[in-house]
Amino acid sequence: MASFSDLSLVDSGASSNTSGGLFRLSTAPRINAVEQLPSNATVEVRSGISFVAARVGRAASHGEALAEAMKVAQKGLDLLSVKGLADLSTHEVEEWHITWWEEQPGIVLRVTDVSTFGLTMSAELTVLDSQGNVKADPPAPPTNWDESYRYFRLAQVTDDLFDAFRNLYLALESLLHSIEPVRRKPKTGRDESEADWFRRALSMTNVPNLADFAPHGTTNPSHDIFADLYKDMRTALFHAKGNRPHFRPHEADDQGRVEESFSRLSKLYLAIVQAEWGISRRSGGWTEAGFLLLTELLDSGAMIHAAAENVPKAEIPGALLREQYLQLLTRRATELDRPFFKSVLGSVPVASMTALPSVSQIALVTSTGVPVAVTNLDTPITLDHVHRFEAHLPIRMRHPQKPREIYST
Repeated sequence: MASFSDLSLVDSGASSNTSGGLFRLSTAPRINAVEQLPSNATVEVRSGISFVAARVGRAASHGEALAEAMKVAQKGLDLLSVKGLADLSTHEVEEWHITWWEEQPGIVLRVTDVSTFGLTMSAELTVLDSQGNVKADPPAPPTNWDESYRYFRLAQVTDDLFDAFRNLYLALESLLHSIEPVRRKPKTGRDESEADWFRRALSMTNVPNLADFAPHGTTNPSHDIFADLYKDMRTALFHAKGNRPHFRPHEADDQGRVEESFSRLSKLYLAIVQAEWGISRRSGGWTEAGFLLLTELLDSGAMIHAAAENVPKAEIPGALLREQYLQLLTRRATELDRPFFKSVLGSVPVASMTALPSVSQIALVTSTGVPVAVTNLDTPITLDHVHRFEAHLPIRMRHPQKPREIYST
């Protein structure tokens, strides 16, 4: 059967679990454990190996296998934790994972490894006097400190999206309260409702166009921003009762919904900080057109190669590429693209990989033989009972100066 780091992946055709996923862990467990779930799915970890294998039923696509395997892996890790066997967490699932699923005439196994790069831009203005001498900058005035900055900073340094949203919401709440505190109703002596205060405080800010931070198609920005950030997101993230909507951490569908709202929340908070306190976060970066131009080499003959041994990156071009690597049928997978995210997908029938008993290294190479991205697997992956092997090697750009949007979990 196919295996990776002593973890079995694809069983023989007699198994009911012909699909699944392998994910990195933030730390290696100290035990060997297999959790059997009621759905007959299994989750396995092995001592000293920073991976978890989730074997599920019969998925029909990469997306279906990834989503179901992630759900099963999280449930298995939950069980290990509550039993006191191991406290573990998946790490950078989108960036790296292995999935397998069932198609006709057999199993497809795909390795996904996202290469992320960031480019910063900076400029410096020098002022000269009439004699050509550099004029010293006047001392900068002290910067106003606001309690909300603490929550914003914590949202930037955490690795978990849900934690980031909670802290960023608290940053917005703190900021709005410093601008327009909650009022007490004179007749009842009670504080005004959260909805009344939030919408009123938001309308009191100096942000010129609140519609820029509301869900698309808004006709009442302050109302729709409150509904989005408080009613839909904050409530679901701060509560966990089964009789009301709530989000579960590390669930792919919930992550996507939170990411979209989180982006609007981040931009809204910084816009208010700039409008009220005059502080503007550095946010220069590349445009989408610039990213496409920068990565256009991937559009013209880039190829994915696989090898049984890890070769130093500097030695990949030339004779070694021809002699030690197997070239995969490669295409630009535009259906997998996103903004600042360009995909290249390679595929090969395992039957034609007789010269490769296993795969240890995968390289994305330009048409001129220059390696663009190299994936060195921790241990070789064997492909027994696999019909087709695939490698998905996307290139992604991150803007280091912009508010964080990419989280590990």
